[in-house]
Amino acid sequence: MRIAAALLLSLAACQSDASLDPRGPYPDAGTGTVVREESQDGRLTVATPMIRVNQDGRCFDDSRDPNWYTSLPAPSGYSVFDREGRPVIDVPNHSPLVVTMERPAPVALPPGRYLVRLDIPVGDVRTFWVTIEPRRHTVVDPARIGRVEEPQVR
Repeated sequence: MRIAAALLLSLAACQSDASLDPRGPYPDAGTGTVVREESQDGRLTVATPMIRVNQDGRCFDDSRDPNWYTSLPAPSGYSVFDREGRPVIDVPNHSPLVVTMERPAPVALPPGRYLVRLDIPVGDVRTFWVTIEPRRHTVVDPARIGRVEEPQVR
């Protein structure tokens, strides 16, 4: 009997009314209940060459391995440096747990000028400058960058 009553109560909790009276005395959350400051950061996405990775995101480069077919394509990584050549962030460019094909991941950066160094060169391009603007999304395809000399970092 108790099991039947508990089952009836749980089924009743899962049911929802088809309509809702909007005139009810419901509280108003306004534009949200958590205060968030607007970020001045921009975002950077770099279309790096694809590599094969296992589910843990580690490079998987042996096509003769019997587990090759369980690996997935994912964008290779890159590093971002400030104007003085100091490291800012290393970007693996894919999630730590890869379970499906992925696209390059955007990263937030303060506005400014940065050097980007690809883990895997695209043609003659391995290192290039990029400018991040406030609240803008900068997308770079290294294959579309003209041939340039390696920038000198002091």
